[in-house]
Order: sequence, then C-alpha cells, then structure tokens
Amino acid sequence: MATNDIQNLLKSGVAAAKAGNKQSARLILEQVLELDDNSETAWMWYAMVVETVREKRICLENVLEINPNNQRAREALLRLEPPPSSSSVKPPPPPAAPLPPPRPQSSSDSSFVPRHAAPNVPVRRRSRILTLPFIVAGALAIGLIVLGVYLLLNPSILQPTPPPNGTPIETSIAAVPAVAGQITPSVVQPTLTAGPTLTPFGIVETLDPTRATDLPTITPSPSFTPNTPLPPTETLPPPNTYAFLFVRETKNVQPRNIYSIKGDGTGQQSILGNGAAPVFDIALASDRRIAYITWVDDKPQLFVAGPDGQNGKQITEMKGDNVSSPTWSPNGTQIAFASNDTGNNEIYIVNADGSGLTTLTDNKANNRDPAWSPVGNQIAFASDMNGANSLQIFVVILGDKNPRQISTSTGDNYSPAWSPTGSTLAFVSTRDRYENVYIMNGNGQNPHMLTYGNGSAVSRNPMWSPDGRYIAFSSNRGNNVFNLYLTTPDGKAVIPLTKNTDAAINSYSPRFLPGN
Repeated sequence: MATNDIQNLLKSGVAAAKAGNKQSARLILEQVLELDDNSETAWMWYAMVVETVREKRICLENVLEINPNNQRAREALLRLEPPPSSSSVKPPPPPAAPLPPPRPQSSSDSSFVPRHAAPNVPVRRRSRILTLPFIVAGALAIGLIVLGVYLLLNPSILQPTPPPNGTPIETSIAAVPAVAGQITPSVVQPTLTAGPTLTPFGIVETLDPTRATDLPTITPSPSFTPNTPLPPTETLPPPNTYAFLFVRETKNVQPRNIYSIKGDGTGQQSILGNGAAPVFDIALASDRRIAYITWVDDKPQLFVAGPDGQNGKQITEMKGDNVSSPTWSPNGTQIAFASNDTGNNEIYIVNADGSGLTTLTDNKANNRDPAWSPVGNQIAFASDMNGANSLQIFVVILGDKNPRQISTSTGDNYSPAWSPTGSTLAFVSTRDRYENVYIMNGNGQNPHMLTYGNGSAVSRNPMWSPDGRYIAFSSNRGNNVFNLYLTTPDGKAVIPLTKNTDAAINSYSPRFLPGN
C-alpha cells in the first residue's frame, strides 16, 4: 500500500479515537500497524484505545523503542501500574538503581529486543497478548507446582534476609511514586533531579517531583548539545534583566494590542493599538523598530513603526485575507512575511520602506512562519510542500530557492525561531499529540522537547533571548489562560512572566526587546 494510503488510514483511526469510537479505532489502527509497525503515531494512539494495562504497556514500550525521546509515552507508561510479577510469592524488591538512558536502536546489536506485537495484530514479533484463559491458568498452575517443590527443598528461602547495612526490611523497599511503572523490570528511581532554582530573581514554576519528566532516564540524549550551553544556575541573568513586547487580547472588550512588560512581570502597558482594528504578529528590528500587522479596508497589511510604537507606516497592499509572521533581516533593511496574496500562502520579502516586494517561495503549498537567520543568508519556514499533509520545517538559502527539509517527524512542525548564533532552532511540534516547544540543531538533528510535563496544555510562539540564555513562549498551562513564560534551554525551569487568571484576557507572541 502507498505511503499516502497508510497516512489516510492512520488519520481515520486517529479521528475515530478522538470521537471516542474505540472499537473502530482499534480495527483501523491494527491495519495501519500491519502495514507499518514503525508508525510511532499509530502505536501511541493504539495505546489510548486498548482496554487493559498490559496492552497499554506493550504499545507504549513500542513507541519508546521507535523513539526513546517520546516524553508523552514515558509519562503515560510511568502512570501505569507496575508490571505484574510472574510468581505468586513476591520477594522484597531490590533497592532502586538509576535507569540507563535510552539506547539507540540497532538491528545489528545482539541485545536489541524486537518490538512487541499489538494486542490483536497477528504474530510477527516477540510478544503478544494471550487471551485464552486456560493457557493462563495452566501456566500459573505449573508455576505454583514448581515453586512449591522448590520451597520444600529449600525451607530457608522463606526466612527474610536483612538487606545490606542492616536496614530493616520494611524500610529497604524503594518508595515508588504514584506514577510508578517502567519499561524495565527495575524499580523506579525515587531520587529525582530537580531543575535549576532561580528564586533569588523571580518566581520559579518548579517541576512536579512526581512527574516522570524529572527522572534522569528522560533527560536529553548525550548527543544533544544546546546552541548556548546552559551556565551554572548562579550565573543566569535574572529575568528582570530583560524587557518584552507581546500581544494582549481582551475578549469582548477591545481587539488585540501590543503591550510592553518588564522581565519581572511589572510595568505592563499598552504601546500600540487601542483602536478599532486589532494589532498582532509583531517583530522587532535590532534598532527596536516594530513591524506588525493590522487591518486596512478589511485586509491585513504590514506596518512599520518606531521603537515607541508611534508613526506607523503601511508598507504592503496585499490582496489576500492573510498577512502574518513578519521577521526582520539582521541588518534591518528587509522584512519577510507570509501572505496568500495570490490565493496560496507563500513567503514574501519586502524592503522596510515598502519597495522591492518579491516572493521567496512559489510552490502552491501552505508556506508560513518565516524566521530570518541571524547569519543573514537563510530563512527557515514551515510548509507542507513534501505532500505528506503535515507541516515540516524547511531552510532556504537566499538566492537559491531550493528549500531543504530539516524536520521529518509525524504531526506538524512550525513557528521556527533561530538562536542568536543561528546554529539552533526552537519550534513548535505536535509530534507528541499536543503543541509543545522543541529545540533542534540548525540541520534538524537532535530534536528535544522543552515544555515537557505540560499535560494537554498548549505551548506556542518560542523566541530566544538575545544572549541565548532563555526562550520565551506563551502557554495556557495551569488555568487554560494564555500567559507568557521563560524557560532555560534545557527546559528544566519555567518562570511565569504574566500571571493572569481571567479567561477573557490572553497574552502571546513574546518578543525580547533588543539590548536587554
């Protein structure tokens, strides 16, 4: 079957799962896995529609064999009950030991374990669900007989053996968190690695110690190297070192406007907007000029204003109903943006005074979210030009017009944002079902989730600080209201910038003011 047909079948299965039709979803997803048992998305969704803990465990373990960095699969697996013991007599578990990091898959590795079978997929792999009661009962009976004979011949085995160092047996059993359960038979390591503590200069939203994402087993792989290595906690600049512009929306009261705010959450004030038309999608030049989008005669257009938001000048006359995502060239002379001026979303470049409008893409695909590299000679953007019906990140060198795809995951990947040196990209991806902020090398290697432990919340609009120490983003985590946050490049600390709890007020698209 063609790849597109498998993708369409997968989409049907996912749609059935979302609609709550588990039986239909199982049947469809089983067909997908028969055709492609390497489908990470199919295994993830199959885990959500099977009935038993054991079935869910098999599916989630398969996801992690395909992609050891799938944080949502790890979280889901850790919330399951521990795997059942094969013996009716359960000896005390050994002391917990740190789990090794995920190993790269290799079919030539002698210790490589083939993927488990889906509970109802015909046998092609090592493990499958045994649903025949007499097989289970027979195996249990044989086990009990063997165990009984062994205990009769070795009565001393029933005597408790004190653990090392004279610790009483009752206290030697590792305390397993409420989310216990692992892909290995060892006990979950109870000693957690906390994120950086930034209390001296801001309120830190610390990680929940019961979440699997705090465990050493799911930290970035050894090959992952952030663009700017995270310095020791005590050398991190305090958030009040920075200042931001952002879009603030008050529903049913006023349209979207541009606000400024200090890094400690104080000094919030409107600097652009407050009229009848919304103002949104802002970008800042190195000299703090502001590019933004607002409506003129029922059409969105690109404007440029001074650092204080005054003297805004319209620089485009696009005919479509979409103008979005402006991004300045490093030297401040040009702006790239997306528009459907010709009926199809393409990337355009225009001089800051409105002259010299040209197209960067012309491929009849959905092209969006341009991000100009600090190096100056390339632009990253999102597009579905590969025909897979999903957005992926592409990079094009100016003057070349042959974009190179650098993301290849399932789901959609979009909103790229370059680090200050241009060697790393932050972006948004739905590869693990929900919108989360990720980071990867500029060539697409070593992708890693930053906003992990976020449940079903949405995280969007990543933007690097000028010094590369933080990434700002917007999210509805916590109270389903969009607020602004800072995170470190390793994702271990999250600092709220705004703390609004009113569902009618949302903040998004944070932009660091240059020079801060």
